[in-house]
Amino acid sequence: MSATQAIIHFIGIILFTTQSTMYRDQNFQTQRLQSQAQSQTQIYQRVAITSQRQPMFNNGTKVVAILPRVPASVESHTALISFRACDYIASSGWNLMSLGRDGILYVELNHDTVSFQTSAPNPAINLPATLPLPHLNDSLQSPHNLQAGYTPATGYASAAGVVDMPVGVLSACGINVQEGQPPRIDTEVTLNTNGPLVIVSGSKKLTLKADAHFSIGNVPLGFAKFHQGDNMTMAGHYVAYCAMADGTVSICKPPAITSVSTCMSDAASYKTTEVIVDPLPAHAMSFQCSNTQYP
Repeated sequence: MSATQAIIHFIGIILFTTQSTMYRDQNFQTQRLQSQAQSQTQIYQRVAITSQRQPMFNNGTKVVAILPRVPASVESHTALISFRACDYIASSGWNLMSLGRDGILYVELNHDTVSFQTSAPNPAINLPATLPLPHLNDSLQSPHNLQAGYTPATGYASAAGVVDMPVGVLSACGINVQEGQPPRIDTEVTLNTNGPLVIVSGSKKLTLKADAHFSIGNVPLGFAKFHQGDNMTMAGHYVAYCAMADGTVSICKPPAITSVSTCMSDAASYKTTEVIVDPLPAHAMSFQCSNTQYP
């Protein structure tokens, strides 16, 4: 029997990049946790255990999705995980809230490092470079590094949230949100599951059904709740990506337009069940709010 699949839909200002990792499998991690529990507690709070038995990933590389805190020139964004009430099983450590529409619940991310426990084998994740996502450096006049606060050396200190993904199937797709405009490019990750999907951040846990289709977003909360547009007098939301770059950024261009297939997962239900619904009322949730990759 094939494993059940959960689908995670990433929406809004989210940057995908890669990070070196030495994680092997759950048994290996458990032994290390048990033998070094006293001295390594803080380090292993961030370990991404994603299945019962997994090989080394992409020669020691995993995908990391960074949800930045946006600069003051951009409308306030909220990093969140949203899901249908019917997919919810249990939670601890997070404040469970309602979006007030369509039976959708959510939890806010506040400097959380999120990982997934699937209890099923998954392939090593394909890397963002294989996807038609815009590149951060294409928006800049010249290539930049990321600010230290958006790197593992600081524990991603400047981020609202980080998602660790050593395994799964990563894909990009488009949502047509404005007539005559390019589609907004979102990202999806498909995970095989065997039993409930457990979403972990340190001591926090959120348990969803094995076949849950849910969203991780970095969007204006008013938009997620009420479909309201952004403040048109403020900078385009894509400026938040340029603000992640180290050093002075004098020019920040909108993301490059790329060709991408239409998002198909749960497409018939987007208007009632996703965090971001179609149609969108404002330009800022068009292609300028596409997910992005670095470098």
